[in-house]
Amino acid sequence: MNAVVVMLGLIALLAILGAVAEPSLARRQRRRDERARLRAVVAVMHMFNGGGR
Repeated sequence: MNAVVVMLGLIALLAILGAVAEPSLARRQRRRDERARLRAVVAVMHMFNGGGR
């Protein structure tokens, strides 16, 4: 009986930690995507402006 309670408690704790950590991971991924998009835009602008550096 006690082992079952401990297992359920661990599962609940992992679920709570996952729910708390997920938004920050999504925010970090979104920031990485925005940087990649900005680099792509800058690369295209360099191409149109005579090949860049």
